[in-house]
Parts: sequence; structure tokens; C-alpha cells
Amino acid sequence: MSVAIPAHDEEERLRDCLDGFTRQVDGHGRPLDPACFEVILLLNNCSDGSAIVAHRHAARHPRLGLHIVDLVLAPQHAHVGWARRLAMDEALNRFRLLGRAGGVIATTDADTIVAPDWVARTLAEIDAGADAVGGKLMLPPVNLLDGDPQLKRATLLHRRYERLTDRMASLLDPDPADPWPRHGDHGGASLAATARAYLRAGGLPPLPTGEDQAFHRALRRSGARFRHSPRVRVFTSDRQDGRAAGGMAATLAGWRTSLANGNDILVECPDAIARRIGGGGPLVGRGEAARVSLEDAVPAMARRVMELQAE
Repeated sequence: MSVAIPAHDEEERLRDCLDGFTRQVDGHGRPLDPACFEVILLLNNCSDGSAIVAHRHAARHPRLGLHIVDLVLAPQHAHVGWARRLAMDEALNRFRLLGRAGGVIATTDADTIVAPDWVARTLAEIDAGADAVGGKLMLPPVNLLDGDPQLKRATLLHRRYERLTDRMASLLDPDPADPWPRHGDHGGASLAATARAYLRAGGLPPLPTGEDQAFHRALRRSGARFRHSPRVRVFTSDRQDGRAAGGMAATLAGWRTSLANGNDILVECPDAIARRIGGGGPLVGRGEAARVSLEDAVPAMARRVMELQAE
């Protein structure tokens, strides 16, 4: 496996990210042979000490196959989508040079910590027949939401809503390649695909934002068997200065504002979700009627899932 990590000014978080790869274990909890994987760290347009952190880490952990690429991208290409594409393409090229057509290209973020068994669990899903794997994004073990009980409750409630949505999807639109239990995450913090699947999909679309979601769609269009594995986990950053439009930080900021103003957090209603999953399309003309408060949506979703399970 070759793990591609784009990084831009991540001096504060990069060490924790890289440390995660020095603690990898196999499925039985035994230390994983470092020869099973490598890390390609693509530093782009960094003005902080990210390069220093990376090279110091490489010196401290010589057994970790850490390859550091330091680039200055042109303004029109200075974004995460282009950097991630370059890093993943470099992984593909390395497999070609080594004659390893069956290699696995994975990616994560420089502000993310992979679980100790992330490499082993990802490879296990590939060995079980998946062409691509999305890992579950977890809240950090210690996070800034502890100081905001209202926002933390909303965040945990939304995770319950997401789990129920995933369960509804598994009942209404079962996928033999992605059986329950599964989840709905396929973000850049934990994505992997075989080199063959990566090529069939045309590579990762180098978009300024949403490159991970576009890659997932490209994989599905190309016929890839995509597994949303609950065993593959990463701990995402709790950063408050979000860089990606629509990312976790931006979402939390929007929720925080809504709650402070006494407004509800609105989500898609169960009927709209069921119609969308079932191929019926959106609820035309319903507008905001297709959205309900998170507080109301969770119990309604739970009831709907119980009804589907009883059928």
C-alpha cells in the first residue's frame, strides 16, 4: 500500500499524523511490518515548519518508508484537490516502476490520525474483494466540543442520524459488495483503491474542493466495488479554522451560529431520504418541507428503520 498525504502549512498537526503510521498493527494487534506500506507526503506551498517536522520524523523513524515531496504549485493549482491528485499519481507511478500492478493507493489528510490497524483493515477489505474502501471518520478522542455542550450534543445526535440514514439505505438499496454494517463516509481522510480501480476511474479529479466525493462517484461509475467499512477508522481534526468549503469545520461553525441564534439544525426528512434512496428523486415542490429539525428527524428515522426491518 502507498499512502498519499497532501499537506499545506500543517506544522502543528503533522507529527501526530505521521506518528499514527509508526504504530500500525496487524489484525491480531501485533506490530505491522513497515514493508507492507509507504507514505508519500506532498508538501505544497508551505510557509511554516511542515518540512522540518517531516524530515525530523523521517530521521527518528528510518524503518517507516516516508517519501517527502516539497513543491510550490502555481496559484491555479494551489489547492488540496491538485495536491492529492499529484500524490496519488506518484503512488501509481511507484507501483508501475516496481512492477506491482496489484498495489493499493490510499490517501488521508495531514490533520488526521489513522487508527492503529488502519493499514491492515484497509488491506483486509481489498483482500475480501473490494476495489475501493472508505473509512469511518471519528471524532477526536479529545476535542474542542467538550467546551460547548450544546454543539457537542448536536454533533452526536447528527451521528445517530447518519447511522440511521446508512441503515435505511442498506435496507432500501442493498449492495452485495457493501453489506450492513456499513457507513456513509468516503472522504479524503480515509480513501483507498486498487491501482487498477484508480486507473479505471480516471484518477482522482483535481478539484479545488470536493475532490474526494467526485472520486467516489468516478469509482462507482467505473463499476468499482466500493466498501464503506466500519472497521477502517480515522480520527479527524477538530480544527476551528476550516479550509475546505463544506468541510467539518465549516459545518460545525454553521451549527454553532444556528444554535446561538436559537434556530434548529435542519436535515433531510425521512420521507425525502427514502424517496431519494429508492430512486424516486427529490420531493419536487416541497422546498423546506423536505427538511426538518434534527431533534425531530432522529426519532422519526428510528421508527422508519424499525418498520423497514419488520417488513
